Amino acid sequence: MWRVIHVAPDALQRLADSQNARQSPAVTINLTPNPTLDDSPTMTPVERRASGSLASIFGLRMLGLFLVLPVFALEARKYPGGD
Repeated sequence: MWRVIHVAPDALQRLADSQNARQSPAVTINLTPNPTLDDSPTMTPVERRASGSLASIFGLRMLGLFLVLPVFALEARKYPGGD
């Protein structure tokens, strides 16, 4: 992850006084990596459980449609306009 914004203590005053574009900026951006955050590519157990749950829900939905739609097609022939 990244540390993004550092605001100077007198930033609001400098923004209010910044009629001239040559003044130092009130907000500086520092894009150095933050070593305290974990950048490992592995998933945590909570992430794995959530991914598995979502995959199961979508998989069961698709299986249900795969099993039910052919039955609906056969049953529709019995009703007017179902051809």
